[in-house]
This record gives sequence, structure tokens and C-alpha cells, in this order.
Amino acid sequence: FEEVKQFNLSHSSPEIIEPATTEEVTNHIKKLKTKTAPGSDNIKNKMIKLLPKQYIQLIVHIYNACFA
Repeated sequence: FEEVKQFNLSHSSPEIIEPATTEEVTNHIKKLKTKTAPGSDNIKNKMIKLLPKQYIQLIVHIYNACFA
């Protein structure tokens, strides 16, 4: 995961979206319904809810890099 952590997308336009926090993402993950069909990625919400904290932090890092 080191390559992803070192990924930095920089540009000159002003920031439009506030960076997400691990706490925010964790709270949204807790609200996911588990008795629904997976999407086109075939990832079930139950699997997302079982992610270890380090994977949630990785998701937050990727999200923030995309919208930085």
C-alpha cells in the first residue's frame, strides 16, 4: 500500500471538497444496509463493514487524493 499512500495529486485549482476523515467514513460505513444486493463491483456492504481500520484509512487517503 505504500505506493498508494505516496500518491499525490496536485493542481492549481482551489479545493472544492473538504477532505474526508477516517471518522466520517467509518460512520457512513456503519450506516450501510447489509441485506441488499451488491453493486456492479460485486462487493457486499457486509464485507465493507468488516474492513480493518487500516483499509478504511486507505480508502480515505484515495478519496482525498482524488478530490484534492
